[in-house]
Amino acid sequence: MVTEGCGCSDAILSGKPSDRARKLDPRISIGKSSFMKLDGTLTNMNEVLGDAVTTTDTSLILQYNKRRTELLAAGVKLVIVSIGKPQSGKELCEHLGVENANDFIFVDPENAVYDDLDLNRGIQSTFFNPATPLTFGRRLLRGEGLASEELKEVLAKWKDGFYMPPKSEQGFQQGGSFIFRGKQTIYAHYDEATAAHAIPDEMVELALTTSASL
Repeated sequence: MVTEGCGCSDAILSGKPSDRARKLDPRISIGKSSFMKLDGTLTNMNEVLGDAVTTTDTSLILQYNKRRTELLAAGVKLVIVSIGKPQSGKELCEHLGVENANDFIFVDPENAVYDDLDLNRGIQSTFFNPATPLTFGRRLLRGEGLASEELKEVLAKWKDGFYMPPKSEQGFQQGGSFIFRGKQTIYAHYDEATAAHAIPDEMVELALTTSASL
């Protein structure tokens, strides 16, 4: 976990931010980033965000969705931005049984949010980064399985829901997770490799603690 050399004041950084990402304030960087609602309406992050947990780790949709009601009750928005087009996003959410998805799940076909945050990407980080097996090893040491119950649920249905990204290079894009309080960045996680994402329950607890401290 890193706190120094950050363009976002005293925000906590984790994962593997690039040199450029370390100099950025994520909240300011994505303020005007354009992306789409699932109904095809164009929007931007300034319109969507208040106090929020924002993630681009869309493989974790079900884990975050299970705690969305708790976040909303505390005045915290959940915002998930995925690579893809509105129609594929709608189909995926219907496939997973996610209700009211248009309220908190968005799509970024042009990669605008990912690029503005300078999230990691490339064949090396997707397939050959040692951070992936190390992540699985840490899960085993904590007594967790290699896959969450939600991931098992997704994989069990995946034969009916396989989606290709709009651009071929987006298949090698890593994600990230962020907590914002107004215009302030509280926490920023940059996925180093496949599966090396922030833990959803820890993100939610930090967001709830941050909201309660206001």
